[in-house]
Amino acid sequence: MNRRQFVTLTAFLSLCLPATFRTRPAGAQPAAGKVLKFAQIADVHMTGFTVAPDGALCVRILPHAPANINRRYDLMGYLLPLALKQIREQFPPDFLVFTGDQVDIGSGPQGEVDERQFKALAAKNAAGMELHYVLGNHDGPQSRWSGIFGPLNYTFDEGDVRIVVLNSGGTNAGAEQESSLVALNELKQAIATAQSRRLLVFVHQWINPAGIPGMSMARSAEIRQVIQAYPRSVAVINGHIHAGAYSQVDGVHYFTARAFCEPPLCFYTYELSADTLAVVEHSWNSLGRAFVTKTTRELPVRASAKAMPAAH
Repeated sequence: MNRRQFVTLTAFLSLCLPATFRTRPAGAQPAAGKVLKFAQIADVHMTGFTVAPDGALCVRILPHAPANINRRYDLMGYLLPLALKQIREQFPPDFLVFTGDQVDIGSGPQGEVDERQFKALAAKNAAGMELHYVLGNHDGPQSRWSGIFGPLNYTFDEGDVRIVVLNSGGTNAGAEQESSLVALNELKQAIATAQSRRLLVFVHQWINPAGIPGMSMARSAEIRQVIQAYPRSVAVINGHIHAGAYSQVDGVHYFTARAFCEPPLCFYTYELSADTLAVVEHSWNSLGRAFVTKTTRELPVRASAKAMPAAH
């Protein structure tokens, strides 16, 4: 996402105040029943680095770094291991998803080296956590990325929840008609075989709002229609828009996480209970040398997607 695209977000973000969020009182617990716990890290934009004998990170300086002064390239190799350690120890999730732009220039001459370094760093510090990856527009090319990180589109289940990961490709919608059709078919097949499971979708770019050049994926309106038509859809969770955003259509939540690489340098944890999706933002506190928990908010799950009582 470039600065011009960021400026065009102002009008939409002014409408994105989460009116349907309900703040969870301190110490309150999720609704009774099985709770699905997962975490998200969006837009790390890591660049290659080496570690000096004294432990200092030596980050490769990018030519465009001065134009992206908010991106803390210098901190990513340091903060990502700390974030993964804190998630693992304080909020052991059922799975963790990186929602795209793992590296800053995946298509550049050092792109493959950066991607492999990112994956190795994540795996080393995940220590047994189940990791999933989403392609971002800065990652790529797609064929090589999939050889490193795995399928571009895929589906997996956690109890009564079906999770679908979709490839939103690059930011030129015209060039992504074929790839977005593959993503759409993956979604349709996942829903057709869901057996009444609840649905979560992870993607990099926006699905809602749809049709915004450079921000929404190709076929976003059609994909949103399929998601909305499935009564057990809960939420779509993405990255790409570094400032974060939120919208809601007929009870389905579209949540955009803020970028890990830009202040407030945050990651997210989620708890999906019988009737709510709790979202917590954790941002870096340099004095405490840890990520601190911000306000926990609860998104009400639409009536048709509430958890079904267990069969006896």
